[in-house]
Amino acid sequence: MKKIFTLFAAVAVSLAAFANEYTGKLAVLINGEGSAQDETITITKDSTNADGFDVYTLSIKNFTLVSGETEIPVGNIVVSELVGYEFNGKKLVLANEVVKITEGDKEGVDMWLGPTMLEDGVPVSLVGKFDETTALVDIVIDMRSILEQFIYVNFDNNAAPGPQPEPGKKGDLNGDGSVNAGDVSALYELILNPEE
Repeated sequence: MKKIFTLFAAVAVSLAAFANEYTGKLAVLINGEGSAQDETITITKDSTNADGFDVYTLSIKNFTLVSGETEIPVGNIVVSELVGYEFNGKKLVLANEVVKITEGDKEGVDMWLGPTMLEDGVPVSLVGKFDETTALVDIVIDMRSILEQFIYVNFDNNAAPGPQPEPGKKGDLNGDGSVNAGDVSALYELILNPEE
């Protein structure tokens, strides 16, 4: 009996280690117009292939596109058979395939856009890198032939601030990198038109 319990415990621990949930910002650009929302993605290790690389599935369950006050229930987005390559201490996954969107199970949603309007699937190009705590995923969905839309999706659960400007030189009031006559003009303008 002890051996069976130990076996079940080992299987449960190994299965738990195969799936990671990441909650972060999901930004969506459709034909150049964007929105951002909080989202959770799951990356699950499914197996190891014949070459010794781990194989993963990335999923977004009950994905709902939010734009201002409008919510569009899309469905479950699942990209499988992602081979994970080692890259700077993280796993790197790449995909270029047609993905079928399935119906979500969120209460109160009568119709999911993905399975209803996109039953043949959507062409997806994906690049992602992740470790146990962070994930960064870029997805390009070319919907021009179906909906006349080009969609770019970025997920980042560890958004760091962008590059910070280098500290300026003393006297460089206009920020051009040098102290010159332009700074005298900037000082003159500041004296005549002080900001309130």
